[in-house]
Amino acid sequence: MNLIDMNLKIDEFKAFQTSIKYRDQVELSWKASGYKKLVLYHSQYQSDGIDVTDRINYIFTNLIESIEFELQALNENGQIVSKKAFVKVITRPVINYFRSKYSIVWDEITCVHELEPFTLEWEVFNADKITLEPLDVENQKLQNKDSITIPPPKQDTIYKLKASNLFYDEEKYISIIVKKMPQFDKDSIPHFDALDSINYAELGDFFQKEKSEGLMKEIKRLPEFEFLTINDFFKGLKIYLNKIIYEYK
Repeated sequence: MNLIDMNLKIDEFKAFQTSIKYRDQVELSWKASGYKKLVLYHSQYQSDGIDVTDRINYIFTNLIESIEFELQALNENGQIVSKKAFVKVITRPVINYFRSKYSIVWDEITCVHELEPFTLEWEVFNADKITLEPLDVENQKLQNKDSITIPPPKQDTIYKLKASNLFYDEEKYISIIVKKMPQFDKDSIPHFDALDSINYAELGDFFQKEKSEGLMKEIKRLPEFEFLTINDFFKGLKIYLNKIIYEYK
């Protein structure tokens, strides 16, 4: 077994930037001795390597993914020593979506009930940090989550989801409108548990009267102005209610 010639060595092989932006460039440099040939390898480029024998540095441009470089030094006896350098290519964070789960949309505006918690959910890629304003939530409590359930805001609120990494920030917003709606006694409303806490002012449009007499009495007791306030709002609920109520008719 032939021992490696002690004169053949790579004292240093490094990238000037270990993390770069997408499609940026990186400069590699090295110090070596005792070699007859130097070859720089990387799978994205020439499979047989790049001859850099007469160079002390090399610049790679337009990198689109993280990459590992290997520098090999060869002597006249065919002996080889090598060193590697890794460069991380960082792309922009992607917020695939940011929305309110099971939200009610009224005139293309997301609404929540003034008394009920609601859930915000998201899908994020390439982020090292996630923040959600105006909530005071530590990053580590959001980083490995894709949703959070919170109390309803006391007033109309704009929530901002911010995804960040070393070089980039991405943001998405959602406006939440707080809706005030009259509540009923559970005991007087048929199938209340099945319908959860959805407001019931227009359920007479969906239930047959003989199956919901108690409900109809409650609806008739509502002051006229309450119908005017919420009537348009419930038009947006009809599709959602129909799907749920159908099973309980």
